[in-house]
Amino acid sequence: IQDAAEAPGIQAKLLVQAGQAVLTMPHLKAQYPAPPEWLAAALAQGQVYGMFATAPWPEAVPGRPVSEDQLRAFAANEEVVRTAAHCLLPVRSLG
Repeated sequence: IQDAAEAPGIQAKLLVQAGQAVLTMPHLKAQYPAPPEWLAAALAQGQVYGMFATAPWPEAVPGRPVSEDQLRAFAANEEVVRTAAHCLLPVRSLG
């Protein structure tokens, strides 16, 4: 597991603000509402565990929503977990 706070080559940033989590990486910015308990834990810990799949997700089509069950099945797939990049991302906030 890489610690992004200690590895400047990891170009992933996480901002937590106003009930939202914003993940920024080269060529990607994802903003999404997060449950209050997740936001509180992320801010309290100062970091989150990130898992970035290196395998394509055949069911995911750009511009089309996926269900929570589809996402859960993909993220829990043993092969996806085994081949994913795992890192700790520092949590940043504006306040």
